[in-house]
Amino acid sequence: MGTLLMSIAGSLPMMMLLDIGSARADLCSPTASEPAGTFGGIAYVEHRGFFCMPGARRASCATLRACESLVPYRIIAPDERWSANGATVVEAPHFFSGADGWLLGKDLILGRHFVHAAVGWSTFGNSLLDPAAPGVHVRGATPCADGACAPVSDPRILVAFADALHRDPHALALIGYGAARRYLVGTSQSSEAVLAVIDDGGAEGVFDLALPITTSAMDPQPALAAGRFSGRVIVVNSESDDDAATARGMRDDGTARRRYRYYVVPGTPHILDVLEDPFDAGHLTTPAEYRSELRARFWQGHRWVTEGRAPPPSTRLFADVSGVPLRDASGNTSAVDVDGRAVPRPPYIELGEARFTTFNTDVPLPPLFHPMLGAALDVVSFPDADAYRRDFIAATAAYRDAVGLLAEDARALVRRAVLCRGLSFTQTYYARHDEFAAMRSCDPRRR
Repeated sequence: MGTLLMSIAGSLPMMMLLDIGSARADLCSPTASEPAGTFGGIAYVEHRGFFCMPGARRASCATLRACESLVPYRIIAPDERWSANGATVVEAPHFFSGADGWLLGKDLILGRHFVHAAVGWSTFGNSLLDPAAPGVHVRGATPCADGACAPVSDPRILVAFADALHRDPHALALIGYGAARRYLVGTSQSSEAVLAVIDDGGAEGVFDLALPITTSAMDPQPALAAGRFSGRVIVVNSESDDDAATARGMRDDGTARRRYRYYVVPGTPHILDVLEDPFDAGHLTTPAEYRSELRARFWQGHRWVTEGRAPPPSTRLFADVSGVPLRDASGNTSAVDVDGRAVPRPPYIELGEARFTTFNTDVPLPPLFHPMLGAALDVVSFPDADAYRRDFIAATAAYRDAVGLLAEDARALVRRAVLCRGLSFTQTYYARHDEFAAMRSCDPRRR
């Protein structure tokens, strides 16, 4: 979406005027609302405004200077608010991608009629959602214009914001009861905020589901076992993140299995090629991705909350007695569930199309990024295109059934494997990346 909030210089007086008489409101009236597209036959609207976190003195949208924290928010909700499915995804913005990462996909979140909401919680880059907005601050700290000052973070803002979505009159006017259930999502750096509010008990009674993604910040199982959070927690990790996460005890140890799942996707790096953006850090690094499985786990988490249907068992990398992951003939890791049963892998890994690493030292980026970016090395060819197609379809079906892939994601895997006759899924990714990203046939006659 580009910049999340447009410059609103001069709009604060208008916002204050709109909120006169609502002195106790925490979620201020939107400063801007605009169409956000149609998904699943329903028109969505994006609302942008400010959230006031009260301090020791009672503050509100009518007394902005007294707010301990004044941060931007963004809510994307059905234009007809009663069309929402009753659950809101609250995203903790990431310092780099803000709340525009959309790892879960608009087709899933908006297409299945969730509300999507995000709020600034840290002065670290785009974790503030819109660092350029006038007057914003977190616990009195303003954004660092030159990056020289230490960022200030307050994960409590996420909790207060989510609570306001369910009770604040301005929120109810925007989304009705679309936040009857609230799901907290954070990726990488922003997952730390998710885990922090679980650990300190702040999330209790506010969130029904938490989804920390590509994380190794802390183990949430002690908080679950101690009763500090009674919701569900699902962690989805890349292979790159799993080593540190395992070292911190995040692997499912059985102490909170009724409310906890941990999944790792073999062969995947921390930073994905999101395909839509040629300037993204992961562009043309590796086709290996955890996004398809992440989407499946999110949907399973929603059904866990709403229907009580528990997701499949947690997984871990297959390892020797010392904990070192074992590798197959192609050099790839594999996964097993908590009972040691083998779990099918993504089809391009299952067929041994390449050695999928979780790092790529050939990428011209600072060393910090090297262990986060993957590569597909020793890429192999499949001379019999028809046999390859049959094997890929069969491997996709096994993976779909094992992890519960969404039907559209399983179809996308197969579609990308057959775009260019004579090229595998992995070969097409590198040789015909534009076609791969767009799922467009390499044969013009078939487009």
